[in-house]
Parts: sequence; structure tokens; C-alpha cells
Amino acid sequence: GALRRLPVLHRDDIVEDPESLRTGLVDPVDVLRLRTSGTTGPPLVIEYDESRLTESIAAHLRLWRAYGIEPGARVLRVSCDRRHPLVHLDSQPALGLAQVLRVNLAKLDDGNADRIRWLCEQFAPAVLWGQPLELLVAVREARAGRFAALDPALLMSHGDTLDPRTRVTVQDTFGAPLRDVLGMQEFGRIAWECPQQAGTYHVEDERVVAETAPDGSVLLTNLTNTAMLLLRYRPEDQAELRSPGCPCGRALSRLTGIQGRRQRGFLVDRHGRPHGVGPVHHYLDALPAQRWQVRQSQPGRLEVVVVPGDEELPPTARIAAALGGMIELEEVAVRTGELESVMTDRAKAPQFQLHATPARPAASPHGREGS
Repeated sequence: GALRRLPVLHRDDIVEDPESLRTGLVDPVDVLRLRTSGTTGPPLVIEYDESRLTESIAAHLRLWRAYGIEPGARVLRVSCDRRHPLVHLDSQPALGLAQVLRVNLAKLDDGNADRIRWLCEQFAPAVLWGQPLELLVAVREARAGRFAALDPALLMSHGDTLDPRTRVTVQDTFGAPLRDVLGMQEFGRIAWECPQQAGTYHVEDERVVAETAPDGSVLLTNLTNTAMLLLRYRPEDQAELRSPGCPCGRALSRLTGIQGRRQRGFLVDRHGRPHGVGPVHHYLDALPAQRWQVRQSQPGRLEVVVVPGDEELPPTARIAAALGGMIELEEVAVRTGELESVMTDRAKAPQFQLHATPARPAASPHGREGS
């Protein structure tokens, strides 16, 4: 009740005045600073106290137990981040005491594929973990015989939207259940998918208070970080908040129907008028594609990239005509591409890359602001 009387904190508030959120309770020498990726807006630097590490250890042990994984499990982390080396082996106490072998699929080629397959087979991971797009790349490489077809007990994803088509594709390829983790640099892990109900996420109530605004936007409050106060923070995710009482028996709040941060931007027509992304999103989501991405850097023009799946796609001209019928545009350019064509440097795959946002409306071609 009292929390709901506080104002909502937006990303732009952190960008413009981070000093107002610092508590001064933690010596600057002891502050842990983490930078967001910048995929959904200007990068942020979030400050933490020592709770980020200690709580992560305990939370991951609980997570492993929920999924039937023993502490100290072997985790194969697939990456498509070109900053990483081809392989890296490390012990990570914060990941439930896990032994983590990271394989960079972006650097996999015919010259090293045999060695990587042998290494993965010898490592014998209990968990295969990656962002959704990285897991799709692992599927592609496994089907091509360039990556070991593993037999893990659990598949895990994080960091990006997990759509139903990706879930089915990855599960069918590697023969294990896929569970997703919801988190962000601003809070660390927020919630994790119920082991019995796909699409239901258990909120880590002891660290985070989750609310929803009247429009369905998630509002988050950090309960344990004494270095920086984030109260009723709105990351522009959408979800339905449900009370405790999951059939699995866990007494934690639950989030369902999670949607990513596509609401942050607008599509702008040839006259400079903004439009919601909903119709375009629904049309492209219905295509038998692995992934798609819409880019707009100027009013009236769209660039769309579609990654084909196992089923045949409609001709690109038909897709362009359908999208052009939804919004009055001067040009719609549609092309097909590989998974890498919709991937950021950090292996995320935002569905919309838009110039126009609530904080930065796009000017029309005639020099007036869109309205």
C-alpha cells in the first residue's frame, strides 16, 4: 500500500540523475558497478553492495534444487559474443558452485569443430545454457554436425525473449526441458520459470517486490541493495502478476504472460505520425520464421529482416505489401538472413530497433514533431 504512493522510476531518470539514487551508505571502494548492454536504450551503470554476490550464490542453489540439478554441476554455456575466446573453463561459485565450460559458437569453424565436439562430449554437461538466439545457433550447428548433440538434463535460457517456437525447437533438438530466467543488470535475477508450468515465473520475493501498473507494465523495487535505491522501477516489460499459490507448492509471487521491451518505441509513418508496434508484431510473429527484426531509422521507411525456419516463408514482396498496408509508408524493404543478421554484439535479438521513443519522438519529413 505505502509503496504504491511512491512515484514510478523510469530508465531516463537513472540516465539523467544517477546521483539522486545513490545512498552513500557503501564506501565507493566497495561498490560493484555493472553496466547494462544498451540493447533497449542508453546504457546504465548500476551500483551494488556485496549482496549481489552472496544472494546470487544462495539463489542459484535454490534454483538448481528446483530443477533437480546438484550443486557443482557442469554447465555448458554457449555464447555468440565475439569478445569471448573460443573456449573458456571456469569455476563459478555464484552460479551454484558450477563448473562452466563456455564455447563461443561465433568462432566455430570447420577447422576446430571436431575438437569442440570432443571437448563437449568429454565435459558431459548436466545443463546447456545460453540466450535464446545462442541456443538457436547451437541447434543449427548441431544439425550441421559441427557441434556436439548433447544429452543434458536441463536447458536454460536468459537475457532475451523466449518465444514458443524457439522453446520447441531447442527442446526437440537436445531432448531436455527448457526453463527460462528473468533478470536484468538493474536487479540481477528477478524470477525463474516454474519447473512444472512453462511460462509461469517465480519472483524472488525476498529480494524484489514486483508490482504491475494499470497498463500491465512491471514495476520493480530492490529490497537488499544498500548502494543504490531503485523503487518502483519501470523497465517497460509487461506481465500479469499473480499471488502466491502455485500448484507446484512454492509460496512465491508469480509473473505470467511476460512480454519484452518492444513497447519502448513507435513506428513512424511518412507523415511523422507515431503508431504502436502491435499489428506489425502480431503479423510477423505468425510467420513460420525463427526470428525477425524491424528497423526504422527515419520516418516512413522500414527495414525488416526475417530468419527462415523449417517451413517455407511467404515471398518477401508479399510480406512487404502486408506491412505497408498497416501503416502509410514510403518504403518497406524485407530480406531474409541468418540468425547473425538480427544479433547484437552481445547476442541479443531485439525485435524492434526504433529511432522514435517516448523520450525521443521522431520529426516528420516536413520538420514537425510526430504526434
